[in-house]
Amino acid sequence: MPPKVKNFDDVFTYIAKRLNERKILIVIDEFSYLIEKDDSIPSVFQLIWDEILKDKNVTLILCGSLVSMMENLLSYKSPLYGRRTGQWKLLPLMFKDAQQFFPNYSMEEKIIAYSILGGIPFYLTMFDDRKDVFTNVKEKILSKGEILYEEVEFLLREELKDYSTYLSILEAIARGNSRISEIANFCKMQAKDLPKYLNVLMKLDIVEKVFPITEKRTTKKTIYKIKDNFFDFYFRFVYPFKNELEIGNIEKVVEIIKRDLNSFVGKKFEDISREFLLQMNNKGLLSFKFSDIGTWWEKDKEIDIVAFNKEEKKILFCKVKWQDLSKRKAEEIIENLKEKAKIVKWFNEKRKEYFCLIGKKN
Repeated sequence: MPPKVKNFDDVFTYIAKRLNERKILIVIDEFSYLIEKDDSIPSVFQLIWDEILKDKNVTLILCGSLVSMMENLLSYKSPLYGRRTGQWKLLPLMFKDAQQFFPNYSMEEKIIAYSILGGIPFYLTMFDDRKDVFTNVKEKILSKGEILYEEVEFLLREELKDYSTYLSILEAIARGNSRISEIANFCKMQAKDLPKYLNVLMKLDIVEKVFPITEKRTTKKTIYKIKDNFFDFYFRFVYPFKNELEIGNIEKVVEIIKRDLNSFVGKKFEDISREFLLQMNNKGLLSFKFSDIGTWWEKDKEIDIVAFNKEEKKILFCKVKWQDLSKRKAEEIIENLKEKAKIVKWFNEKRKEYFCLIGKKN
């Protein structure tokens, strides 16, 4: 006969009475949505823990996808403050793991799919690797009624109050406006008003602030980029063309994506290459073990990846090219990279330099 329960107290009392010294794990998924429906839930679970579960052999895990709400749950003002034994912020899958969702794709197709979807497992399950990437984009992202068609704006509405301003900022960054002044001009805003919005987007792990790796973190030479691949793809290729998609003009948008996707994937390939170098570094497979890795630029000069070890004064310069490379072309790129490296101010007289080229094929 099923137990009669009227509330959460009844549920956990029923569980507690049947433990018999056994260790039990209780997981509640999307706890943040529960709080959204009833803001008294944290107080309810405070009493459940203090009066029913505290002295039991129980581990209670509360999961949620609304970042701000879950962080508030851990804050000093929360009824559950001081009762947690730990917290874990789950990050998106890296490419080496995400690619396993597409066993039927070639490596090139896996990179393109990851560049579009990023590392969120739910998004990765949306693509069918028995179909080509553009068919998946057309059917799963550009078609009204599909989850990914509305996903980004749905998440922003859930997390943010004045989300329309954030839409404009994200579109600006996705279209290549990376500096405060450029973003402000695109959004028709005052530059002084932007940081508060950008800080919120960074807190949500949607946007990140990037500075030349050889500079101090306090440098003013910063740019902003969309950290989440799917958000970046959405605001580059979907949101600006919503009117076209709403009237069913999908093919026009598909053609725009086909035209510009290569350059979009090229930037994501830099992130994948950085991930690859980190893996090599952790395994000790490089010429030296670096302690810092990032990008570098100075006016109109840019180096895709720079990694160094301050103690050993060793530095790696890496160029990333999302294209097939002949031996002659590769040699030209390396020579050009060496010239750019001369501009980088970092232990210039004492350092030992290493150079690397990562491409689709050599």
